[in-house]
Amino acid sequence: MLEIKHKLIEKNYISKNKTILFGFAFNSNSDDIEYEDKVKMIIKNNFNDNKIAFLKGDSNSINNADNKGISLGRYEASLDFHDDKLEDMIENLSVEEILNAIKNKDKYIFWNSDIEEELKDELEDKNDVDDNNDDLEHNENDDLD
Repeated sequence: MLEIKHKLIEKNYISKNKTILFGFAFNSNSDDIEYEDKVKMIIKNNFNDNKIAFLKGDSNSINNADNKGISLGRYEASLDFHDDKLEDMIENLSVEEILNAIKNKDKYIFWNSDIEEELKDELEDKNDVDDNNDDLEHNENDDLD
């Protein structure tokens, strides 16, 4: 995986701001959600110090991106640009600029390691409160017996 990471940096797929557009598509027209989730988890685990946007395409997207000579991630992002000039300039935009242009789109999944840590802390706090409430309920029931 380290070799892949170096190639991505070499080809400028990972920006200086540690931002990645990760285009994903199946060659066939079928979806394998379980496999897709595994791929996302591998990317998250190996690029956990990066901001990642997952942009899902389809088999046509793969061919169209290839014909335009751009990555699948850039191609998928370009589909949401309603300005023809921006769509034509997609290959010259930085990853950060592309992310800013698509960040309010619901169809993309954005992952940020800083936010993940905050969410983990909140979840742990919530679980602690739930555990304490369960203990209180258990103790109250013991008192009733």
